[in-house]
Amino acid sequence: MSFRDLRNFTEMMRALGYPRHISMENFRTPNFDLVSEVLLWLVKRLELHFIELEK
Repeated sequence: MSFRDLRNFTEMMRALGYPRHISMENFRTPNFDLVSEVLLWLVKRLELHFIELEK
């Protein structure tokens, strides 16, 4: 990922309310654990959104 991509990603996660601070340094080397944690958080967030829409 480019510097701009990483900066945009970290800012977007902050705007979405991700509970953990993500810095660009976290991605200086591949960080599978953080990527999987972020993906799970996003899926749970979407799942809750769709459950609320069904009600």
